Amino acid sequence: MIVIKFYLIQEKDIFLKKFMKYLKTYESRENIKELKEDLKKLLYHIKNIVDSLGPGGISGKPVTRRSTEMIHYIHQKSEGSIPMIAVGGIHSAQDALDKLSAGASLVQLYTGFIYEGPALVKAINKSLLKGR
Repeated sequence: MIVIKFYLIQEKDIFLKKFMKYLKTYESRENIKELKEDLKKLLYHIKNIVDSLGPGGISGKPVTRRSTEMIHYIHQKSEGSIPMIAVGGIHSAQDALDKLSAGASLVQLYTGFIYEGPALVKAINKSLLKGR
């Protein structure tokens, strides 16, 4: 599973097209060396974009909507072929359900866990069980 946070990157369409091309091109293990080299180049490009944004970051509730949009976007463009771990603005059970509905395979809690505490995990689990 490959996890890449890039919901703030402006060139998401270009990145996703290249990434999908690489995944399709290098499906066999014989080409793993080429895949690693190409991914290094691609990740170096992403690093330059992120570096240009400057120090600091955004987390928590301000990224909830945008994070969910990006999960949906990648899920749709990849036709569900990329497993994703949702991160960004999960402060409630509904936030977690929204990420999963958008196409995430898992959710990761960080800021929401700090502010909401362990009860957030229980609330998410209860909501997931209700949905069955």
